[in-house]
Amino acid sequence: MDNGVYWRVVGGSPIFLTVYVDDVIIAANAENIKLVVGELEGKFSIKDLGSVSLLLGMEIKYIPGQAMWISQRGQIEKILTRFQMEKCRVVATPQALGPLPLPATSDEEDVNDPNVPYRAIVGCLQYLVQCTRPDLANAVRALGKYLNKYTHENYTMAKRVMRYLRGTSDFGLVWEKEESPDLHFVAYADADLGNEKDDRHSITGYVLQLNGCTYAYKSRKQRIVTDDTCCAEFVAASECSTMIVWTHNLCKELNLARYHPTVLYQDNQATITVLTEI
Repeated sequence: MDNGVYWRVVGGSPIFLTVYVDDVIIAANAENIKLVVGELEGKFSIKDLGSVSLLLGMEIKYIPGQAMWISQRGQIEKILTRFQMEKCRVVATPQALGPLPLPATSDEEDVNDPNVPYRAIVGCLQYLVQCTRPDLANAVRALGKYLNKYTHENYTMAKRVMRYLRGTSDFGLVWEKEESPDLHFVAYADADLGNEKDDRHSITGYVLQLNGCTYAYKSRKQRIVTDDTCCAEFVAASECSTMIVWTHNLCKELNLARYHPTVLYQDNQATITVLTEI
């Protein structure tokens, strides 16, 4: 079980409780929510804020039994205002076309300019990726490689992400209830061979969905150097599979039955052949 996630069954109905510092979310039927709140009030001084609508900078909208939306519009507006980008020109993508610039050397003039809030911007963007914005994952991963030695060119890259955010502040994650109660997991994995021009490492990207709704995603540099597309794609599939296994274990701990295997989609025929023959 994840740290801070707890569950039990009362009266045949499950109760899920998540804890982050002093913020607690309870997912259960009305009767069990009342029960848990009463038990907590008996041991701690708490404040019942009712149905969750704002949590750790995430705005949550919920239609019981139908759908849930999570976004960070308010958080994005704060970020744009903080870095004086609230009136910037909007762009259609978070990254420009073309190869990434090579990391700077320490003898370049504009390296680590103290007047450039590069690290603060990247930190803010990383939180958005972690919570609700898979569309920023690759762009912010790229920004992270320059944290040790950043330049004005890297700063321009970071500002482009904020320009994209200004036009997409309403974007987020949506979960809709399916007609079937069964859990259908699907995963997509891909790789970009030798994307890192300074060390020739490839990039893994993957997305996992439950009944068509995204719940996990990642863009990361692979730990090993691969010399062909099949190998890079195989590593990506392997890293994605680790998350799939984690999901299966979580379902088991939460007593959620799975009746269907998780399908992993890959677009490299050589990799598919290798995987199917294992």
